[in-house]
Amino acid sequence: MENVTNLLLEGAIDLHAHAYPEYTTAIFPRLSNYEWAKMAVQYKMRGFVMKSHIWCTAMQAFDLMQIPEIKESGLEIFGSITLNHTSGGLNPLSVAIAGEMGAKAVFMPTWGSTNDVEHFGLTAQKLAKAWPGFRNYLKQTGNGITILDNNGKIKAEVHEILEVAKKYNMYVESAHMFIEESTKLAEAAALHGVRFSLTHPFNTTIAATVEQQKYIADTGAYIEQCFITCMPMHMRVNIHNIADAIEKIGVERTIFATDAIGEWNPPEPELMRMSIGSLLRLGFSPEEVKTMTARNPAVMLDIPVK
Repeated sequence: MENVTNLLLEGAIDLHAHAYPEYTTAIFPRLSNYEWAKMAVQYKMRGFVMKSHIWCTAMQAFDLMQIPEIKESGLEIFGSITLNHTSGGLNPLSVAIAGEMGAKAVFMPTWGSTNDVEHFGLTAQKLAKAWPGFRNYLKQTGNGITILDNNGKIKAEVHEILEVAKKYNMYVESAHMFIEESTKLAEAAALHGVRFSLTHPFNTTIAATVEQQKYIADTGAYIEQCFITCMPMHMRVNIHNIADAIEKIGVERTIFATDAIGEWNPPEPELMRMSIGSLLRLGFSPEEVKTMTARNPAVMLDIPVK
């Protein structure tokens, strides 16, 4: 009898996995980008989105796709940009150039967000270890990057970013912002006709309630639950809490990704296998799991749903 988890892994798309180098070349990955892609081919995954807290990953994705064994396999690899200080912050031009280079995802600020700066979140802590002057730099930038103006409204440049994302058929993720910012961005994305998802809402610095998640889902957005949130070296969130949220919000509005990063975690495709196996164990049907790990991610990427 064939293993159901392995069958569902075939065709899965991970919308949130970290490329390397990340933070610094002194921090070694579990696998290189090439080895990770080869493993995804072996697992018969459909594809993944490469994320970086520092730079646009469109070039890395492009280069991987030129390797004959990757290209011929049919694996689809997509780049992204995260709007921290290092990639221009809330800069529509940075997003446009990323779009020209084929990036499919726009992540709002992570370590550069006001939320992460105020909480000195996990990502900022890692950067501080890699770069001793990082905390002083954060002080110089004030309270970090926020998408809201002094009146609590979405800034003009953020509206422009949404229009650029629409032009290049990119989707937008909330990243590490305050949940109040993400809620307003979800509403704005809906008005602009841009695909949007709330990223890892159970992260401790975000701590979105199920009601807040459901409100955002009701705007037409997706809720991206990330399995790494449950891992020992991260938030240690009880996966049953995530399962309860999915039940209340609905499988049709949920995406399950990994947010894979670090040598202390399994490689990206293996973490996706663990995600699928865990969802099945929690009582979700194979069809529901396929919706969260293959169909909904395909909708976000605007590629054919299989």
